[in-house]
Amino acid sequence: MSYLEFEKSIAHSFEGSDRHIKVEADFYSLLFSASPVLDLGSGRGIFLESLSEQSINATGIDNDESLVYDTSNRTQFGSILDSHDFNEFGGVSLIHVIEHFHPNEILRALYPLKNNTTVKELLIVTPNFAEANVGLCNFWLDTSHVRPYPLPLLKAIVENLGFTVKYSGYRSNNYDSYVFGERD
Repeated sequence: MSYLEFEKSIAHSFEGSDRHIKVEADFYSLLFSASPVLDLGSGRGIFLESLSEQSINATGIDNDESLVYDTSNRTQFGSILDSHDFNEFGGVSLIHVIEHFHPNEILRALYPLKNNTTVKELLIVTPNFAEANVGLCNFWLDTSHVRPYPLPLLKAIVENLGFTVKYSGYRSNNYDSYVFGERD
């Protein structure tokens, strides 16, 4: 086992079951009406599957090559932080992604959305650090987590990118925070 495989095996040790992830993905997929959706950090493609079940076309990008093993899930290997041609998409999602990056990295990656006119919907989901079990323990079980992003900060990011917050709150027994924004 290489060091990278060792590191990733620890980082993925505490992920939820596919069944639990699918329940949450089904909920979030119902928020989208724009198509296609670019899912940044799509991992095993569970959210892509949920979007497909809603007849929403989607493409995923993930920088963890070990998770991009099934090409039928429409996930491509690549950097989440790279420049993306958002003009091809009506929606963008980042589910359990931003906590893996410093603010300047994620803000720089999302900044092109500010002046983009084709992306009408944006979803960001991240661990709810205000929940005691998350803040004191669970967040830190993933060794690839860099920092938490509280709900007010998520809202500010979405609004400053030019979206109006349509839905926000907590999911998964308050363990996750989410913000869904729209624009005309």
